[in-house]
Amino acid sequence: MNPTSQPETLAPHSLAGRRIALARGPEEVNTAAPELIALGAEVVYYPCLELMRPENTAELDHALQALAAGEFDWLLLPTASAVIVLAESLNQLNISPRQIQKVRIAAYGANTRAAAQELLHVDVNRIPETGSHLEMVRAMRITPGTRVLLPLAAGLRADWNRLLQAMGAQVTAVTAYRAIMCRDGDEVPAMLWSGDIDAIAFNSETNVRYFAKRLQVEGGTLDMLDDVCVACIEPQTAAAARALGLRVSVVPHTHTAAALAAALAGYFAARRR
Repeated sequence: MNPTSQPETLAPHSLAGRRIALARGPEEVNTAAPELIALGAEVVYYPCLELMRPENTAELDHALQALAAGEFDWLLLPTASAVIVLAESLNQLNISPRQIQKVRIAAYGANTRAAAQELLHVDVNRIPETGSHLEMVRAMRITPGTRVLLPLAAGLRADWNRLLQAMGAQVTAVTAYRAIMCRDGDEVPAMLWSGDIDAIAFNSETNVRYFAKRLQVEGGTLDMLDDVCVACIEPQTAAAARALGLRVSVVPHTHTAAALAAALAGYFAARRR
């Protein structure tokens, strides 16, 4: 078995006495906090990303009205943040998620899929899981002239537009939100310095990158995680963590919050043995 993968289908182990850090806030959707707490863990929070709506929402509002009117073939959701902002915007425009369900939806990453299921009531079982942007675009089976709505963060440098256009898609990329570094949460850097955190769990590539940025801004370094178990919800999140030099110890076979919590418990149980 891959040493970074932990089976999560065994009888649940306890996380009692373990302090687990999440690079999320307690109010954010789709965190593993309930599952970790149910297994006895103490959860601390280090939110790294605050979402802000664009100063001018006219472009986004127009695109969502066009989406509800059936003027797009696909809605590509690249991040969970895009899902959250779209759900809020649809509500403000009095557009029900049911009005966009005839549009084919692609969601990249486990966290995005979970957010789409919870906030937009998307049947994620119909959305393939892919390991890269290129695999996702290929899975969409784009044909020339396919109309794609692509909500992005302001200033985001991503390759989605290029990949879609290479397939012949007509892409409407709109600024859906601004990402600002968050300052709230628990004193996680101090806990890392003192060795009081057993594990940290990440649930998206964005989660990893903004954690690293905030930690650096606050005077810390990723070396502080050398003796901490790093857990990632899926392989692409783990790849982002490894690209920053982190040693990933846990990746569940099933890419859900519950599986992540169970895999962490299995990891510590195996260490005790």
